[in-house]
Amino acid sequence: MAHAHVQELSRAAAAAAIAPIMHLEPSGQASADQVAGAGMPLQLDVEGGRLVLVLDRRGACGRQLWIEAAVGQGSADLTAAGLRFVEETGRHAGCQEVAFQTSRRGLVRRAERLGYQVHGFILRKAIT
Repeated sequence: MAHAHVQELSRAAAAAAIAPIMHLEPSGQASADQVAGAGMPLQLDVEGGRLVLVLDRRGACGRQLWIEAAVGQGSADLTAAGLRFVEETGRHAGCQEVAFQTSRRGLVRRAERLGYQVHGFILRKAIT
């Protein structure tokens, strides 16, 4: 990946970065500290932005690289750059697929354009 720098983050730094998006977490039950501790926290710096990711190997023999969390900031749309990085990381680690869960429709559309397939949604309705 051209003009990119990646480094491992502390769990505390990752938790601080992802805390503002925790209301988007589908189950709404995990804390930022729990999510940051669920995998390997990384920071990806690319031209025009920075992305904090928490990645974890899942499935039989670690065949799936799961994105626990991702949050970016900057002037660039980091979806394509971030997913390219995760795919390259997964290939290098011997994984067969990359997966994540989101309730953000815009992210779903962008990921679909990049070849990702939707395998279900979590739907909620308050009945108070």
